Amino acid sequence: DIRVTGGPDIDITAASSPVPTGSTYTFATPATPVSFGIKNLGVDELKLTSTPNVVVSGPDASAFSITQPATASLPPNTTTSFTVTFSPTSFGLKSAVLTIASNDPDESAYIINLAGDGGSPPPQIMAFKDQNENEITEAKIGNQIFIDGADFSTNQLEVTFAGSTGPIPATATFISAQRIQVTVPAGAAAGEGTV
Repeated sequence: DIRVTGGPDIDITAASSPVPTGSTYTFATPATPVSFGIKNLGVDELKLTSTPNVVVSGPDASAFSITQPATASLPPNTTTSFTVTFSPTSFGLKSAVLTIASNDPDESAYIINLAGDGGSPPPQIMAFKDQNENEITEAKIGNQIFIDGADFSTNQLEVTFAGSTGPIPATATFISAQRIQVTVPAGAAAGEGTV
């Protein structure tokens, strides 16, 4: 790579850390604004040339909102900032492309890939079954049962049964996104099980 000397020179940071053009910035927490800085490292005025100055595009662009920079012209060695907030309205991984067009001669389109995780849908219980695959509405303490449903995940596998003093955790084994196996815990009482 050859660095062009003279002229404007755009540099971007996020939370004070460099974000090179073409790199990916991953949002750790939804709904938390992240401040990005735009600095002119060059010797001539940097001009942001698109309207709006910061553009988000791509399949999940609507999950990323932008507060635009206060100025589109930066004299040498000055900085402005903008914020990006990741606010997904659906579950799953999200991605978009952030573009800042400018008069920088070697980075006229500064591109940052945006990524974030909208989480997983909550599990849904559809049926309780015994070892013989019969649907059941009750089970004895210590029995192993199957819970059939949808959207079960190994990272959110916490099963509880109603107990006389509150929820009782159960030992559960993930089988698939549609099935888990559970041992009915001591202290479980009549009532609902939750995943």
